[in-house]
Amino acid sequence: AANARDRGDPGAGRVDRRRTRVRIKMRMETILEEVDGMTALVDLHAKWNGLTILIVGAARQGLAQAAYLARKGARVVLNDQRTEGELASARASQAEDLGSFSSRVSWACGGHSLDLLAGVDLVCVSGGVPLDLPLIAEAIRLGLSLSNDSQIFLEAVPCPVVGITGSAGKTTTTTLVGRIAEASGRYRKVWVGGNIGLPLINLEAVRMAIKLAL
Repeated sequence: AANARDRGDPGAGRVDRRRTRVRIKMRMETILEEVDGMTALVDLHAKWNGLTILIVGAARQGLAQAAYLARKGARVVLNDQRTEGELASARASQAEDLGSFSSRVSWACGGHSLDLLAGVDLVCVSGGVPLDLPLIAEAIRLGLSLSNDSQIFLEAVPCPVVGITGSAGKTTTTTLVGRIAEASGRYRKVWVGGNIGLPLINLEAVRMAIKLAL
């Protein structure tokens, strides 16, 4: 192309201009995606700010969800049947990770008291917590809304999401679909999460760069 330009070939100039337009278009699309993502972040912060949310189950999903919601301005109550001693390491790790936001998270350990529902706006149930738990049954009776980390993630992420579930073969299928999506070249960033790798709600930090989530 350089030699063609040196010879004054007008076709080479058109190719260069076309390539430049393509690069500019791709950059503008990236900028617009980032602007949309930042707008969504503001909207999501307003959505959760000031709410009191009870998370039942303080394992991997519950901890990630508590961190996400606390950073969005919610007051979070993390509830687990395990004792304070059994959860000491998890509490210390999360407090360090959240920094000043850790003041928005309180813990209720050693059982599932129905008193925890007082003043709650939303109850989030972690995976593995039975829905016939008296605390959950009472929340339903009171008309409180139920949610979980997957639902909150789906409301937040701006890209297409492929959800894979079932009784067997989920990990293999999800990994395969993820690799197919990456190999297709159609998506700039493919993220596989949930029971593989990080909890889905952890994706919020990088979600503006994601084009497809599994």
